[in-house]
Amino acid sequence: MLSIITGIFGMDAQNMASILLDKGHEVVGTYRYSSVPLDDRLKTKPAFYQRLSLVCSDLTDASGTSRLIADYQPDYIFNLAAMSHVGASFNDPAATFNADTIGVLNLLEGIKLNSPHTRLYQAATSEMFGKNYDVKDGVPTQSIHTPFLPSSPYGVAKLASHHLINIYRAGYGIHAVSGILFNHTDIHRTPTFFERKVSIYAGKLARWKEANFVKDLTDLTFSNKFVCSKISGSTFPKLPLGTIEGVHRDIGWSYDYMRAALLMVEADDPKDYVVSSGEAYPLTDILKVIPDYSHFIYIDPEFVRPVDVPYLRGDSTPIREELGWSPTKSFHELIEMLVAHDSR
Repeated sequence: MLSIITGIFGMDAQNMASILLDKGHEVVGTYRYSSVPLDDRLKTKPAFYQRLSLVCSDLTDASGTSRLIADYQPDYIFNLAAMSHVGASFNDPAATFNADTIGVLNLLEGIKLNSPHTRLYQAATSEMFGKNYDVKDGVPTQSIHTPFLPSSPYGVAKLASHHLINIYRAGYGIHAVSGILFNHTDIHRTPTFFERKVSIYAGKLARWKEANFVKDLTDLTFSNKFVCSKISGSTFPKLPLGTIEGVHRDIGWSYDYMRAALLMVEADDPKDYVVSSGEAYPLTDILKVIPDYSHFIYIDPEFVRPVDVPYLRGDSTPIREELGWSPTKSFHELIEMLVAHDSR
């Protein structure tokens, strides 16, 4: 079996590659050209990337994407390349649409014209629901049947690509599926995302406190954006955040969600599924990994989105019942894993 994974240096792609390599797949990982030298990227996990074939390819280049598919004739494509930061999509909506919609269209056209046997997995998102939800067991919930109402350029771009998946599946018989993934994270997640931003900060703060003889709040003085050790005089920046009060998220482990992606493309009946833990937690629960967190954070207008989604909780019953998927890490186990990694 030969699989192409786009966006190979991303969190989900690394986990997907690990799963496929363990199953004996030949894996081709694509990456977009960057001014960061490729060797610098490979230094993070050199032995891992030596097991892959790496190809520089930009999904927004229609002809290049078509050639890639024609050359490799892959069994599976996992499209995990995207402009995936909701907040950043407000600042650069055009780039978001190019990567998250046009890129998917180019993949679908490439499969249709060059390799119709190829099965495509598209990483969709809970952000497509926006503020819309149903009520299940008295709790706001989004399911595969909940109407979409995206609240960000990212959500709109992903929704457009989701509709394209359905059109090409129905119109051309392509085995293409969308995994509507709720929030998920891992130690590979970049620090621009909330969970990792908090866990990294918690580790750095703990090390700074120890180095500067800080035992409790009485050893500190506070300004708007800094804390200062009364003993050593050293300062440490507070953590700038966007909206946190009243925001709930359904958060799972990236590796688990990539297991779901593989089950979806392996299934003979191509269907879209919601992939989620089924539990929503307030963002303030994550902040509790920072002792007395309210003293160490501040709301920075730069990170406050023009429109935000207050509550995301996914109903993943169909994929659990039909494909036998279930998550292996709970929310609390996941946060503990991040903190343990970032506290070293």
